[in-house]
Amino acid sequence: MTDPVAAGCQAILAALVPPIYFVRIDLLGALSSLSLELSVAHGLSDAGALLFTLHAILVRDLFHQPAEAFAYGKTAIAYFEKNGGSPLACPTYKVYSSHVAVWAMPLQDVFPTFRKSIAYGASSPCVSRSSSSAARPS
Repeated sequence: MTDPVAAGCQAILAALVPPIYFVRIDLLGALSSLSLELSVAHGLSDAGALLFTLHAILVRDLFHQPAEAFAYGKTAIAYFEKNGGSPLACPTYKVYSSHVAVWAMPLQDVFPTFRKSIAYGASSPCVSRSSSSAARPS
């Protein structure tokens, strides 16, 4: 993502994930849809990759499209595999492993991405514990 305004908007949307999750979880679909629109228009960012995994859950649970959901999740992981980690890699790998991949592949194939989530969380502050780092554009 090269547009700094779009990157800032993505970062704000990612920073809103924890409070929305705990206070108004019904708004996560709207949040992930806004992020998806930004990603389609301006490209993917660290924050957009995290929100892709949340959108994958929406697509699977609400629209019953497991293959499409898995594609969103794999895209998020591929983004970090290509661009390296950031504080947003930890929750992205965690959500992918625990809510997306687990429904689409054998459990033993999910463990590597779950371990990567743990490694990212151990090496840098995990955004799910500290949402303030999500507000910094990448």
